[in-house]
Amino acid sequence: MPELSIVEENIKLLQQQYDEELKRAEGEFNQKFEDFLSTQAKLAKAIRNKRQAEIQQYLQNNIAFKEEARKAISDKRAELLAPLKEKLQNAINAVAAENGYNMVLNTDNNACPYIDGVRITDITEQIISKLAK
Repeated sequence: MPELSIVEENIKLLQQQYDEELKRAEGEFNQKFEDFLSTQAKLAKAIRNKRQAEIQQYLQNNIAFKEEARKAISDKRAELLAPLKEKLQNAINAVAAENGYNMVLNTDNNACPYIDGVRITDITEQIISKLAK
């Protein structure tokens, strides 16, 4: 399906945006942490504790953002793939109905480790033809 390459490119661009933001945030954290390490001995205890808490909060925010980014990308992928999956399912349904099949098996990822090749019909090309229309 040619649309799949468009979906993959959109996901790749979104991933790059999140990666850039994560890299920026990591750089900021590293700078703050280095600054803290270089000055902590000179700081009053209350100030040192406050800055430690700030750094800890910053780290937790970065971890939370990383998880949010992972979920956002996953959700976007599902959203963009949904119409393609529906189109594929419609093509499978049409081919099955045209040929009077009661069942269509997807053999990807070794889902069916053994199939007697004499008693099956591979409808891949028919599905591809339906998708091309």
